[in-house]
Amino acid sequence: MSGLINPWMPEPNAVVHQALGKLGEEVGELSQIVARCLIQGFTASEPVTLKANRDRIAEEIVDVEAAIQWLKEVTNLGIHEDWVEDRRIKKLDGFRRWQAMIHLMSSKLPPDRLPHGHVVLEQAENTDGRVSQTVQRPDGSEYERVVDSEEAYAGDDAGEEAPTNEELAAIGQSVMNWIDELTQQEGPLKDWTPAESPAEIIPDLYNMLEESLACHRQACGEARQLAEAAKIAQRLIKWDTDYPVNCWNGYAGLKELNRIIAGAKVALTNAGLPFVDDLGDAPSPSSHVVEKADAFDRIVTARQKHINAVAAYNARRELATAERMRGSWAIKLDAEYHAMSDAQAEFHRTVQEACDAALAATATEGNAE
Repeated sequence: MSGLINPWMPEPNAVVHQALGKLGEEVGELSQIVARCLIQGFTASEPVTLKANRDRIAEEIVDVEAAIQWLKEVTNLGIHEDWVEDRRIKKLDGFRRWQAMIHLMSSKLPPDRLPHGHVVLEQAENTDGRVSQTVQRPDGSEYERVVDSEEAYAGDDAGEEAPTNEELAAIGQSVMNWIDELTQQEGPLKDWTPAESPAEIIPDLYNMLEESLACHRQACGEARQLAEAAKIAQRLIKWDTDYPVNCWNGYAGLKELNRIIAGAKVALTNAGLPFVDDLGDAPSPSSHVVEKADAFDRIVTARQKHINAVAAYNARRELATAERMRGSWAIKLDAEYHAMSDAQAEFHRTVQEACDAALAATATEGNAE
């Protein structure tokens, strides 16, 4: 009767109950990875774990087969019945005829070209006549795909005829006409005469690029020096504002002025410009100012290396945590942890060596006085 609830009860046999439940669970997991393959691609990888979809679906198929076998064993379901094998053969034969029909339809369509920037690293022919390929994406990651032989070798013969000598000559003449037009305009190519020796076009362009890069590097160096000078000027202006004449903290002002002067000496030394110190002598490249600057650079470099190592360890730890929540402990943290510890030890050692050197220099200067 419509609207009434039938008095159904759960399967009373505990083993059969669990076998049915396990089969339903495994089939559900298989359906999830099947949907993922349809959405992401059979040869793609899961974006978080980077595990290949084809590996995941293989695992779930094995799990489903195991669950089916267990259910057969506990229920004696169709194990000794003749019709089971006949039905399996007929079903599989239907799938294979469907496969042949799909191949026939696909042969009438243009081949599925690789996306832009994807490169085939290696390929091997399968027993069914198709070709397995290992493809690299622009970001360096790789994936597997299986294609027909026509598609795999389409790059060897794209069906286009090689250009004739007349077509090549026309292309060359077009290039020379374009160059001739540029040499008559104001710009870096004005009065350039490659037409007298076309073989010199590439070397001439390369030399022009080298000269342009040299000018660019020089301009960047001058801009950097100008920026350092501007920073020193800003510090001087701020110093003049913070420490006026007869201010109460004049000693602190003198110390700040000494720091500004030291920074100016470093900037002049980096620019290769001479300057006169308090004694009227030009400093040597190994002056204490340069030594302090070098020590500071070493400390900064060691600190940056430590920061990068910590970031790499944290990123790896997040990935490992995500995997462990899924039940996998395959990702290890030993290498990243050791790298982080080594970087931290190197940073501490660099700071200690710089401090020891500064103390030694101070003691030497005190003895000299």
